[in-house]
Amino acid sequence: MFGLLGKKSSSVLGVDISSSSVKLLELSKQGDRYKVESYAVEPLPANAVVEKNITDVEAVGEVLKRVASKSRTGVKQVAVAVFVLQTFAVQRGTPCGAADQEAFGAAVPCGPG
Repeated sequence: MFGLLGKKSSSVLGVDISSSSVKLLELSKQGDRYKVESYAVEPLPANAVVEKNITDVEAVGEVLKRVASKSRTGVKQVAVAVFVLQTFAVQRGTPCGAADQEAFGAAVPCGPG
């Protein structure tokens, strides 16, 4: 998206996937203020997301396509927040140091499984 005088405007696209819907919000910065450029919400099918886990990837993907189309955004870069325990797998009983234990706490078991 281009602003006046050919300068590129600073827009960001945020996506929120909850257990019941997918929300999309496009914001641009104009001076010291932010402006909502586009917004869309679509419901998710039942059980597509259960307790922060995407259980039906295809259904969530289809809803993401619908909200992007509905919002008519042209932004290609997206800001995404991902629940940290879903971003990596840990083998139970993996040895780790004190720094690892401090960083992950009880979420990552260390030592014998």
